[in-house]
Amino acid sequence: MLFKDIIGQASIKSSLIKTVQEGRISHAQLFLGPEGSGNLAMAMAYATYISCPNRNDTDACGTCPSCQKFAKQIHPDLHIIYPIAATKDTPTSTSYIETWRKEFAANPYLSLAAWNRAMDVENKQTLIAVKESEEITRKVSMMAYEAPFNFIIIWMPGKMNAEAANKMLKVLEEPPGKSLFLLVEHNDEDLLATVASRLLTIRIPRLADQEISQALIDRFNCDPNEALRIAYLADGNYSRAQELASDRDEENLLSDRFIQWSRICFANQVAEMVDWVEDASGWGRERQKNFIQYAIHLIRENLFLSLGMERLVRLEDAERSFSDRFHAYISPANAQGLLDIFSKAQRDIERNANPRILFLDLSFEYGTLLKGKAEVKPGHVRKP
Repeated sequence: MLFKDIIGQASIKSSLIKTVQEGRISHAQLFLGPEGSGNLAMAMAYATYISCPNRNDTDACGTCPSCQKFAKQIHPDLHIIYPIAATKDTPTSTSYIETWRKEFAANPYLSLAAWNRAMDVENKQTLIAVKESEEITRKVSMMAYEAPFNFIIIWMPGKMNAEAANKMLKVLEEPPGKSLFLLVEHNDEDLLATVASRLLTIRIPRLADQEISQALIDRFNCDPNEALRIAYLADGNYSRAQELASDRDEENLLSDRFIQWSRICFANQVAEMVDWVEDASGWGRERQKNFIQYAIHLIRENLFLSLGMERLVRLEDAERSFSDRFHAYISPANAQGLLDIFSKAQRDIERNANPRILFLDLSFEYGTLLKGKAEVKPGHVRKP
């Protein structure tokens, strides 16, 4: 992975390169950025740059034996840790190394949902267990073979259970030999404070719409207008943008389901609501998260319409037709409450909440908030 392969983030790249050139490489760093920001790719490019004997002022050479080994993730001094569904037969990350290499090579902006799908464990809890911490301690005790450091890249350290995290504290504080820890996380709230306090944090922001749209044009041959619309929907998440660009049918399905659900919730049609919730509970976590993300997007767009901010609105024809009536039910009075319940639902899905309970509660809350804005005459039900 080279810096030039990473979308945007020019100031972050420059700052990291400077630490190498000035010999200020901190032994334990946290690459903190939202999903799809490129923080995993950035950590990989940083390790590649540090190890390259022919690096220049802007990047690693990409052709030397060290760069080639890092590109294939087969460098003897590169150790990658990631969440797995540990079993007796697959106790540590090493058990999935070939799957990991394949998935990262295909998409350096890999999401946790896509990784779980690649391992075929979408409906299981994945974590970094205490056995992994023991392996890390063993690996950092070894001398580096070829590179200046033993690189320990830990993806999603917030998935460490308490015992594993506590075992990491000592080795993070005083790593033996020449070891460099690069932790990659999306949400700092998931990381134990005692672990975070031992790390130098590199904050990586969301990507700009223009950066994502240009990448879609260059890499997916997207129409420029379509690329910009997808970028807006993705909200700075290039991983999400790739999914939207490669699967338009999924986006249309989410739109149809959101419109149907909104009408059911507004009319408080409980029997239909229960049927809808039963269907949604079987979608799988990735589609459930996509649905919530889509709902947040449409609420924001309709708030813009209600406030007369037409220039900010980006909706397709079917969405706009629905929103011409729906936006009357979205205002500053209820928009924050709506965004709050959807954001909470997204967090709960990530934490493996029961989807039937989650979506049923969400449906009642959603309908109540919509009707809180609507002006309905007695005995008459209006559809949004």
